[in-house]
Amino acid sequence: SSDCGALSGVRVNQYYGLQQMETDDFSGYKLMQYKATSALDGGLYTLLRLFGPMHANARSVVAAARAWSAVRHPSIARFVELFTSTRLAVDGTSNELFFVYEFVPQSDSLRSILFSTIPAQSSAAAAVSQHQRERCRKQQQQQQQQQQQQQQ
Repeated sequence: SSDCGALSGVRVNQYYGLQQMETDDFSGYKLMQYKATSALDGGLYTLLRLFGPMHANARSVVAAARAWSAVRHPSIARFVELFTSTRLAVDGTSNELFFVYEFVPQSDSLRSILFSTIPAQSSAAAAVSQHQRERCRKQQQQQQQQQQQQQQ
């Protein structure tokens, strides 16, 4: 069994085939980034999940989402939507916040660019992480090829 396929059968809202990309901590929140496919248009998207219940004011979060949705720049991934879900919550009841962005292959997060003082992973950990991402990418390509063959 593959660790990268653990969420491949899970669907969160209209997104499925979740593949973990990065884990991070920001302002006391654990963040997880996934690559996923939309059941609505078949496009690839980046889901940014904030673990656990949100303690921020809902109006503030919605206002921030509206502001991001207005940003249009060729160097910034387009913000698509914001939603909450209990689907991946450890306790099964906490509404976790998901930010959805267009998927941009081999991109860096704005945070990683602006806050370069954050300690980098060790080279061994980075190599293992890169190997896992590559293996997951190959598995996804194989799955897509199989799906295309089944459709023909």
